[in-house]
Amino acid sequence: MNTTATRTVWIVSLYVVASTLVAITAPSVEIIMAMFSLGILLIPYMVIKVLKEASHSTKTFSD
Repeated sequence: MNTTATRTVWIVSLYVVASTLVAITAPSVEIIMAMFSLGILLIPYMVIKVLKEASHSTKTFSD
């Protein structure tokens, strides 16, 4: 089940981890703020992408 939504979640998750590592090392405030600003845009994009993904399941809560 390698869909575009799954790839988007992986990419955004890796970006968040990378931006956290950059924030810890703190090379400059401008880089941190740019990555933070892009992260603010990427997370809602990821949520919309996942919610719009057409997936069907036959499982129920009793499974």
